[in-house]
Amino acid sequence: MSPRQPEWWAAIAAVAAIAAGLRFGDLAKRPMHADEAVLADKFGALLERGEYRYDPANYHGPALLYFTLPAARLGGFRSYAELNETVLRAVTALAGLALALMPLALARGLGRGAALAAALFSAISPALVFYSRYYIPEMLLALFSFAAILCGWRYMERPRAVWAVLFGAAAGLAYATKETAVIALAAMVVALVASGGAGGLHERLKDNTAEPLPRGRASIEWRSYWVHALFALAAGAVVALLLFGPAGLIDSFRGYAQYVSRAAHDPLHRHSPFYYLHLTAWFHEGSGPVWTEAAILVFGLAGAVLARRGLARFLAVYALTTAVCYSAIPYKTPWCLVQFWQPLAVLAGVGAARVLAVRRLRAPAAVFLVLACGHLAWQAGATTREYAADPRNPYVYAHTGRDVFLIRDRVAALRAAGAQRVQILSSRNLWPLPWYMRGWSGVEWWPKAPEAGAPGEVILLTPEMEPAAARLIYELRPPGERELYMDVFGRAVELRPGVFLRGYAAPSVWEKARLSDVH
Repeated sequence: MSPRQPEWWAAIAAVAAIAAGLRFGDLAKRPMHADEAVLADKFGALLERGEYRYDPANYHGPALLYFTLPAARLGGFRSYAELNETVLRAVTALAGLALALMPLALARGLGRGAALAAALFSAISPALVFYSRYYIPEMLLALFSFAAILCGWRYMERPRAVWAVLFGAAAGLAYATKETAVIALAAMVVALVASGGAGGLHERLKDNTAEPLPRGRASIEWRSYWVHALFALAAGAVVALLLFGPAGLIDSFRGYAQYVSRAAHDPLHRHSPFYYLHLTAWFHEGSGPVWTEAAILVFGLAGAVLARRGLARFLAVYALTTAVCYSAIPYKTPWCLVQFWQPLAVLAGVGAARVLAVRRLRAPAAVFLVLACGHLAWQAGATTREYAADPRNPYVYAHTGRDVFLIRDRVAALRAAGAQRVQILSSRNLWPLPWYMRGWSGVEWWPKAPEAGAPGEVILLTPEMEPAAARLIYELRPPGERELYMDVFGRAVELRPGVFLRGYAAPSVWEKARLSDVH
């Protein structure tokens, strides 16, 4: 199929439509994860006051925030309170769409059929779809890392300074996105050496290194490794400096000690080396469906085995190296798998094309491929709908439950009924609750109950604060001023797994808000 034929462009359009449809629909439907809400709060400071300060201990790099800025401006948003989930998640959804289509730019190196299959696998992978709809840096990191690979491959094909500069810029963007970019960059070096690319490039450059300069100036080897490497390094440094700022860039180097310590010692997110394999190969929890991306795993391994040289071999070594690195690190979160799952999806396209090229295997392989793609697409759709915040979904992790909508709506009704003060008593981390109360006046956050003063008309608390709240409401008030506060929810509501809240309201606002249905 020639890339100039209408069928080629029709196939690309179909893949693009599938990828976009899975990534952009109902972006606001899923509750905000705590990590998303914290990053949204950081972006709010950048949007309103132009403030950004890199924190070497948390929150990762500035790229996600700065790439959100034009989207927010185009949407007419000028304050944190005006923001919504759709505009934030649209940024990562767009990155996910670009990442899904990027294998098509490698058609000359992989083969057109393999590139198209790679784009399809990337478009319908449940993991890649799910995390494209998350306002976290992971999808941008995968996009910039793969962009660096694309530019590097173009440079290998035809060594030019422009490709070296673009490679450096992409690497700089990856570094400014998340600290784990160093894993991707190190894996690229390993893959380049293991695939024989460095030696081949050296031989090619030896034949044509000199390029004349204007009259009166000596010639210089513009195409030598070292000059182009300096170009790439300079481009990456400039991009990182523009995004981090001088102080932030220095702090980014210092911050690695924090992340190394966390990766080795944090007990909260320690998982088995086979954690990512369990999530993708076979996952079944309770009464939920069986989740599997085994088709991508099988075709990806086939592509890796059959990739004996060139770009496919580079991608095989790169995917394997990143997978080994992320699996060896004790600290694991499921979204990290995006960094090696996307190149594996590209290899799956290579494997599928190679298997379909074998006459004896073509018919059964085509049937299996159609069924597998249908199942992957169904799973990808399910992650955005009924299982978007369900722990029976393998990619849902410490996620906010749908009770957060109940909390938001009940408190909003009480405020509309006249509540001037909402007191939230907890020593726990209650994100993303501040996101859902952004722009609200009269919201007070207390790590312990106040020892004096009148209680707010609405009190939200975690269970350990019940005795202190009872003392605030009933013991510290003079007789005759004590009110019997009403239960707002009728039960303990779950904000996140293991984080429960109860709510109480003064009778005056409780009756006006017509919340008697909770009893």
